[in-house]
Amino acid sequence: MADELLACYIPLRLKSAISDPFDRPIPKWWGRAVQAWFLSIVREKKPDLAEELHRENSLHPYTVSSLIGLKKNESITPERQYQIRITSLIPDLSDLIQQELEPQGAFSPEAECILDYLPFQIESDRRSDSASCNVAAASYSGIIGKSLQQAEESVFDFWFVSPTMFSSEDKTQPLPLPGLVFHALTKKWNAFSPIALPEEITRYAAECLAVSSFHISSVPVWMQSSMLRIGTVGKMRFRAIPHDRYWVSMIHALTSFAPFSGVGAGTAWGLGQCQMIPDR
Repeated sequence: MADELLACYIPLRLKSAISDPFDRPIPKWWGRAVQAWFLSIVREKKPDLAEELHRENSLHPYTVSSLIGLKKNESITPERQYQIRITSLIPDLSDLIQQELEPQGAFSPEAECILDYLPFQIESDRRSDSASCNVAAASYSGIIGKSLQQAEESVFDFWFVSPTMFSSEDKTQPLPLPGLVFHALTKKWNAFSPIALPEEITRYAAECLAVSSFHISSVPVWMQSSMLRIGTVGKMRFRAIPHDRYWVSMIHALTSFAPFSGVGAGTAWGLGQCQMIPDR
């Protein structure tokens, strides 16, 4: 099966210095700006697909990051290279991203990227000296196949690299407890994968996964209209107690899915970005 899942990092740099930062408010959170630019490219290239991505009150088959490399209370400058990260969960969108990563495409080096009305220029990836960006791809069937080979390993590591939070019982829950994490992942997997997973995974995660170690912090996120949300960043390790080969393999599948899908609420505008921790 073709790669349905795609994740890419796009290096970019501000074209010119901001003349007067006091007259030009800079976003505290860039995820909304990255989302708006990304959707504008999709709208230009595939209007029908863009309409599907704009549906309200539905799960989004993509994620974007905020501006990676810009630290808190730091001024944005043309001297520094930044990155944005985009992922796709459906074949049509993955194909479009791949096409636009090619030379002369909207995501290729030398193309312009407008974020919050500020002009950036996409650059080549310094780490690989390649014309394309750092890209990872996978298929749903491939993830399932790999997870079956991991059925004996009962430890699951998560690295929440952007603030992660969940909507639970009409309130925001910032702590990534196993039941919340795998409920969100199962729901998104079943929304876009041709291979359905049993919804009972959520119950298994809540009852049989324990937090065995963590190194996390709470981080405030200022969204639009001065809205403040609190999320969690850092690393957490879950362990299956007791061990069940079938359910453990399903948990491994969702763990591998997380870097593409994001975890929790707001993944379409930069929240819940997740990376896999290298093998121990």
